[in-house]
Amino acid sequence: MGCFALSVGLITDLANRFSLLRSNTHMVGVVYLFFSCCACLQFSSVEGELLSACVPLSYLFLFLCQEGKYVTGLVYYAFLAFGVASIGVVHILYFLPLIWLFMRTNLSQLTWRTWMVSMMGLLTPYWFAFCWYFIHKDLSPFVDHFRVLGVFQSINYDVIPAHSQFTIALILALMVICLVHYMRKNRYDSFRIRLLFEIFIWMDLAAVVFLFLQPQHYDLLLRLLFINVAPLVAHFIVLTSTKATNVMFILITFVILVLTAYNILWTQSLLF
Repeated sequence: MGCFALSVGLITDLANRFSLLRSNTHMVGVVYLFFSCCACLQFSSVEGELLSACVPLSYLFLFLCQEGKYVTGLVYYAFLAFGVASIGVVHILYFLPLIWLFMRTNLSQLTWRTWMVSMMGLLTPYWFAFCWYFIHKDLSPFVDHFRVLGVFQSINYDVIPAHSQFTIALILALMVICLVHYMRKNRYDSFRIRLLFEIFIWMDLAAVVFLFLQPQHYDLLLRLLFINVAPLVAHFIVLTSTKATNVMFILITFVILVLTAYNILWTQSLLF
């Protein structure tokens, strides 16, 4: 619960600090809160909740690099958060090259110096973990942690439970609708904001590709989709006011509430 509250607070602060929306609103945090409560079964994963808190924290430090002040320290803390997230869910490391690419193209802060600092931040939690296993003279858990990165299973969508399939379908539908809206209306946003939204969009697309190729990691990928889709959905809700989009907002809210109730009932059926 602490990690969940922290993730909501960080995403809300992220949206307000960088003015992701052209309005003084907490809608990004509210949308993320709705998505997370919709997938209530995910609360049972401590590692997953840790990841949900560390990823927006990493974004917060990375986006501050755009201002060009104290870049090396910010990069270190950003990748330290990323490294802590990978301690719990190691497959998040698949997105590491994409983060470095964003530092080069969207933040203009990737140099040999910042790359070395990013590696130091990423390896810091593993340094402590290595020392712990070395003291206990058992490095096998440390090795096994990274060994799973090379394991690719055959594509089998049956591993995704029914309640998660409905949640994924909802998130993908909202991502397509809100992405189309954003591409049509992003000319009204500043160039700096468009660069930040590009990061959310490409992380979404990468998570979707990963989901179709390795569906057994749906828990990790749903969390990433929640974080990166929330700004797009909030952009759609706050910055549109036509009759059609108002009806769409009511429909989205209704579907999320129904899906939340369904997932809660599913949870109760598993308990009893």
